Amino acid sequence: MENKFLELELLVPYGKRFSGSSNGWLVAVNKDWTVTLYKPYSMVKEGNNLDTCIRLPCIFPIELEYDLDDPQAVFYKSMGIDIENLYDYHVYKALITTDPLANPSECTVVVIFGPCNELAFLRLAQDTTWTKIEPTISFLSDDIMHFNGLFYAVNQTNGELISFDVTDLCDSTIKYVAPEVPNFAPQRTHIKRYLVESCGGEILQVERYIKWNKVDNARMTLLFRILRFDFDEKNWIEIENLGDMALFLGDNSSVSISTSDFVGLQPNHIYFTHDIDLITSASNPTICDLGMYDIERKNYKLHFAIDSTTLRKMKSQPPIWVVPTFNEY
Repeated sequence: MENKFLELELLVPYGKRFSGSSNGWLVAVNKDWTVTLYKPYSMVKEGNNLDTCIRLPCIFPIELEYDLDDPQAVFYKSMGIDIENLYDYHVYKALITTDPLANPSECTVVVIFGPCNELAFLRLAQDTTWTKIEPTISFLSDDIMHFNGLFYAVNQTNGELISFDVTDLCDSTIKYVAPEVPNFAPQRTHIKRYLVESCGGEILQVERYIKWNKVDNARMTLLFRILRFDFDEKNWIEIENLGDMALFLGDNSSVSISTSDFVGLQPNHIYFTHDIDLITSASNPTICDLGMYDIERKNYKLHFAIDSTTLRKMKSQPPIWVVPTFNEY
């Protein structure tokens, strides 16, 4: 692909929030609570009529009464979410294990959904309904990853790590893998957590410290902290240097990339977007919390220059990272 330009056609709906970006596909929830996978681009080629979207079943719809006293309605109103558009925020994050067109028999979709950030999965070639993964204790999932054949989820509250397998519907056993992470968050800040596989094949947990400004209806990322999971010690170890790696974080499945393979990327940096969280107004945010974080200097080296008109348009469709895949079907 070096020194080559590809003509691509974008094939995505406008003005819709994407709940995830994984393996080159975007994930969105529809008004009828079904889920659609979108291939956001196609190589412009004569006679290429390949489907670029895949429909999945309805995912545990929420039925709310339009009543000011309904507890769930009150909760969503406090988050700034219009009940009529609740479906748009029903899935918090999504993961696709492999390209659903190239390998449908091996493709599993795992999502974090609902007001309690529950887990559910669907095996594309086997299941006609979604199946919940239910931990034995309260677990507020903040991110998910697929690593060495198992799925992992991190608890937003304390950084605890669990693993589970979905090969057998009758035995999706949950294992508690790692204990909670000591909290070093400054006062009045919120921690958002990400899981990412490093280029060296290790599990990283990234803590993003966020401050919310109610006056400006805006949030700001203060700093990041990175921890590596030690499978021998069953514990988290803080690291302060990623070497030539760069991380891409947001509503997408988190990605690590070796910058030596890509001209223009900064090593030891985190590229981040303004994604959904558990504290800010979801339906009317000020999209501003995006940029590059220099891990060594612990500061923002550069925020992306985006004009105010474009920022306003992002309210209905926040930015999301997409990693292109060019498979032959």
